Amino acid sequence: MQFLNLILCIILVFMPVIGFLFISEKKISKKVYIPILAFLGLIFVLLLVGIFAADFHVTAFVFQIILPILSIYAVVGLIICGIAFLAKKGFFNGKRLILTVSVIICLIAVIVCAVFYRQNRQNGQKVDYSKYPDIEITGTWLANNDKKSVIARWESSTNTFTNTSEKEFKYEPDEPYKMPDTVSGEDADVLELFYNADKTAVYYSNDNKIFKYIPADNSYLLIGEAPTDNPGHFLILKICVSEDEKKAFFIACETYNEDVANNLYCLDIETGECSVILQEKRWIDDFEISPDGESIIYNGNDKIVRYDLASGKTETLLEGTRADTRDNGGAYIIRISKDGRYIMYYKDMVPVGCSQVFVYDIETGVSEKIIQTNKYAIKDVNWAEN
Repeated sequence: MQFLNLILCIILVFMPVIGFLFISEKKISKKVYIPILAFLGLIFVLLLVGIFAADFHVTAFVFQIILPILSIYAVVGLIICGIAFLAKKGFFNGKRLILTVSVIICLIAVIVCAVFYRQNRQNGQKVDYSKYPDIEITGTWLANNDKKSVIARWESSTNTFTNTSEKEFKYEPDEPYKMPDTVSGEDADVLELFYNADKTAVYYSNDNKIFKYIPADNSYLLIGEAPTDNPGHFLILKICVSEDEKKAFFIACETYNEDVANNLYCLDIETGECSVILQEKRWIDDFEISPDGESIIYNGNDKIVRYDLASGKTETLLEGTRADTRDNGGAYIIRISKDGRYIMYYKDMVPVGCSQVFVYDIETGVSEKIIQTNKYAIKDVNWAEN
């Protein structure tokens, strides 16, 4: 279906060029040069950016600007070509003029009514989301021409948001935590802390080293190091610890080795041994341990995959999950519900300016969009506590 939509879009964009050639009697006159060259120029820019842009975000930004221009060009071009064709065939002369204008007005009215009918039908449909757990979101609230940093709760039974915390929005990075590096003897700037199941221990990293902090006795312990030739350029992005705290799983990235971002690591906390247990073809963006502790579910390489810890085998649950997260804080997420049935994730932002959250049902194999909002720019989501 996606391939068919792509073919139809390409045909739509090229139709005005064919139309300009047709109404000019298949001879490229000077009047036809401008729209054709403008069209080919935009296509050429897209190709250059797609091939040579060093940063994906630059490519996405350029595509975001040029693709709407091409769409407008296609629609306007088709309208101009249609009017020119009718004029050429004499449909705007004499008695034909009234009939032609009437038909055009009727067509416009039908299109407008169809759009309004579809919109009202969608708005009138009441979808029951009560089977899902509630969701807690963190992000920016956009209301009354003002921005606030908020924590809000989405209630599945009513499909509504309630702000539970509000503060003035500021363009400032989060303050890092000061945590000791027991190897260097210095405090390290730590951006995120990770907890064990009952939150009695804190896990954090500095470069390729992973530490454990137990608040009860205020003790710090180095539990292991990731294998790398560039420890100062190694960044651990997320740590998940098994319920028995015998294993720690993590994903990372490294300045001089892009393949590190494709790896899922396992650290044996008792022995300190660390190894790569899984390697994808592209980035592993996020992961979580399943509630039963038997598998890891991750979002990477444009799909959601379940990795069985006992057998080491993988099973693709859902494909096409690469998110365009410009409205979701630039994060890719996997959040597994406590019963292990639902997986929450982001997907492409359509329309632009709306944060969207999807849920995949493992039991039924069905994926559903449960949140679409232009009132909140969502940075992070979690299943809410009861």
